[in-house]
Amino acid sequence: MKQFLILLIGLLSASLWAQTAVKTSIDSGGGVVVTPNFTVIHTIGEVVVAEKAGGTLQVSEGFISAEFVTALGVEDYTAWNSVTMYPNPTTEYVNVRFTEAGNYALELYDLKGILLNNYHTDDTDQYQIQVSDIASGQYLLLVRDNEQKRFKTFKLIRE
Repeated sequence: MKQFLILLIGLLSASLWAQTAVKTSIDSGGGVVVTPNFTVIHTIGEVVVAEKAGGTLQVSEGFISAEFVTALGVEDYTAWNSVTMYPNPTTEYVNVRFTEAGNYALELYDLKGILLNNYHTDDTDQYQIQVSDIASGQYLLLVRDNEQKRFKTFKLIRE
């Protein structure tokens, strides 16, 4: 009986000092960028673009995956594989070529998720974007066909 009471007191006291988990990131720096349309969590050298939650556990992916489309608000769109971008890497301009002429939306983002510029084509099958005025680095170019609900994202490297 004495052992049972000691065990019971031990269990009760252990439950009083239970640990709680908080959301943390194992990195050396970074931040969070919040815009009205999406949130990007980034660490030095990598962008977190998707988070999975299951009960009290939340896991973030540290690479650009197909779920990036959710972050950019195009979750109802399908992948658009026939659009191309060249040259990449580039120093002055980049061309975006479409399989058919149309009116398309293009958005240039930095890796913090900040929209740098948006462009719109005017019934054309090719569009050229001047990039000589942006700093060297990596960028994301989102190309959307709003009429047919399709998209493609490109990793653009400005040398």
